[in-house]
Amino acid sequence: MTVMRLEGASWVEVGAPRFTTGQVESISLAFAPDGTPYVAYRDGNNNGQATVMKFNGSVWVFVGPAGFSPALSEGDLSLAIAPDGAPCVAYWKSDGTDQLVVMKYDGAGWSEFGGAGFPTARVWQTNLVYAPDGTMYVAYSLYSLGKANVICSRGAGWSVVGVAGFSTHGIHWPRLAIAPDGTAFIAFSAIDEEYIQRLVVERFNGRAWEELPSTVYTAPSHQFGIAINPDGIPYVVFTGAGNARVMRLEPPELTTYAAWVKARFTAAEQGDAAISGAFADPDGAGVTNFLRYACDLPARGSVPGPAKLATIADNGSSIPALQFRRRSNAPGLKYEVQASADLAAWTPVSSWTADASTTVIARDAVALGAAPRRFLRLLVNQP
Repeated sequence: MTVMRLEGASWVEVGAPRFTTGQVESISLAFAPDGTPYVAYRDGNNNGQATVMKFNGSVWVFVGPAGFSPALSEGDLSLAIAPDGAPCVAYWKSDGTDQLVVMKYDGAGWSEFGGAGFPTARVWQTNLVYAPDGTMYVAYSLYSLGKANVICSRGAGWSVVGVAGFSTHGIHWPRLAIAPDGTAFIAFSAIDEEYIQRLVVERFNGRAWEELPSTVYTAPSHQFGIAINPDGIPYVVFTGAGNARVMRLEPPELTTYAAWVKARFTAAEQGDAAISGAFADPDGAGVTNFLRYACDLPARGSVPGPAKLATIADNGSSIPALQFRRRSNAPGLKYEVQASADLAAWTPVSSWTADASTTVIARDAVALGAAPRRFLRLLVNQP
């Protein structure tokens, strides 16, 4: 095995080339929070058992003993690094039981990571990832149904994400990816009603898995992957006509509050004003749904305030300003920055509409120190 990284316009070897001996299969690469690269692989020198190595800055060294796992199935080994730097692997046994195994390295050795809710039924084709908050996710195909299943653990027991066997069709080679906001995505190969092998991408909306629009078709193969960019947009890479292709999901443009609600809430939630109403705050985060929409914030969970105070230097003076995000396209939506000296009488300072330049820094008309007190607020209106 050889690991390479891009430096400028050239690829260079990380450590020595061909640093492993014997046959290597099922390679999985991951990075620790401190940037240390790790690799896991089926080790031909150890009867196809799992071996994990890391680069210590000079050479590749074993993490625990080589071949530390029981035998695992061909083509199936997944490596992920926890936020605390602990490496973990997932695979399914090739001893006839087809049981899921998750193992974690604690600094002294590898041990199985199970607990309440850990599946005991036969599984097929596993994939392991960590969310930014440390939640461990494992995806696999249910052997009895052939359908997708995802479980997660926050350190004490396991629970099913959504419902077991949520995919419409039988699936192969599930691949997980977690967005920066914690949203889970899964990609897998499935055969649709017309017997066409299709690459399917689904997203967990907090309550259920929902299939994303797709026109991606691929030959019967596990040669695909999924990744999420810092803006939360999923990308997939796959083989097509013998060549690699990369596609990304273009999210629909939600130009009205009604369209935003329809895209972000379930049908039942849309009928409950206490959850999806414009002035509702179902998560108790201190931000109403309408402000989440207007300032392009996530629909659920904890979010930062929609506006924050800033200052602008201008000819030796400091000017107070209000910084906020606006939607790129929302006809009729109006943002107005207002100022007050007593929190009773408010006067407009500036007004804004939706625009491609989504970050706004709206300056006040009065410099700091020119008035005893000065307050700024953001008012958002939609006709």
